[in-house]
Amino acid sequence: FDFGDERGHGRFWRRDRGGRVSDVPGSTPKLPGRQLRRLFAIPVGEGGGGVDFSVPIPPNALFQADTGLPSVVSMSRLHVHPGGARHALSISLDGGPFQVLRTTRVADRAPRSARRWRPFFVDLSPYAGRTVTLRLEIIADAPLPDAAIAWWGSPRVAVPSGGAWRP
Repeated sequence: FDFGDERGHGRFWRRDRGGRVSDVPGSTPKLPGRQLRRLFAIPVGEGGGGVDFSVPIPPNALFQADTGLPSVVSMSRLHVHPGGARHALSISLDGGPFQVLRTTRVADRAPRSARRWRPFFVDLSPYAGRTVTLRLEIIADAPLPDAAIAWWGSPRVAVPSGGAWRP
């Protein structure tokens, strides 16, 4: 399951400063690939944002993505990942509340040499055989700029060859 290929089936949303969630109408921005990753853009409000997908989980599944790239250049402008934000992968079973499976912070204040893609893996095998809702979220620790976007690198649910994986 490649989130980029399925982007038209996701529910994109923003969170305002007060925590209220609203759907993002229309299409989401598409950004060029960077360092062999397909950028998956997510519009965010002052309180963050994300996208929810209904995903069938095969046996031995693994969520794979990359995070940490602080800026990218499109054809018309430089996009800077919102500072003070975290990436989170959450799961909802049977329409219940979301549980956070993993979070990581973008290294926006790290030295330039540390500003690169970093692998982000989550073992989904406990959910094999179920259709779940996966949430890719940007969590704001402080208000984010209005009309900002954030991104993941090549998010997907995959089954490693041989049926086993190592983080």
